[in-house]
Amino acid sequence: WFGFNAGYTFGVTDGKWKTAALICINTTLSPAVSIIACLAIEKCAKGFWDASAAMNAVVAGLVGITGPCGVVDPWAAAVIGLLSGTIYCAGWRFHERIRVDDPVHAIAVHAWPGAWGCIAPGLFASTKQVKALNYASQAG
Repeated sequence: WFGFNAGYTFGVTDGKWKTAALICINTTLSPAVSIIACLAIEKCAKGFWDASAAMNAVVAGLVGITGPCGVVDPWAAAVIGLLSGTIYCAGWRFHERIRVDDPVHAIAVHAWPGAWGCIAPGLFASTKQVKALNYASQAG
């Protein structure tokens, strides 16, 4: 995941290393917070620590941060991870309720945190990072 996320800078020269480093920090923070959120939810809901859900929460955190990894600050990556883990836990419960046959929770891990990852940059993008990546342009 680090190669995919940080690799999209296509190098480390001309200051790209700063963006790559930020991406690596964000790619670490999001799944770390996601697993903590999921473990807390599962402990409260089931009464025990669920290792399977925790591992899926790591992937959910990675999925959630993949889109916004280069444009958000680390605090926002933590929030994105928190919500990715929470969304995953809600997602698999929703799928069980509507009887979706997904024994490994692949849909809950990828679809819902991925959708959240598409919304998150609009809420948390840093103006500084958007400009650093030349994503900003002027209309008209």
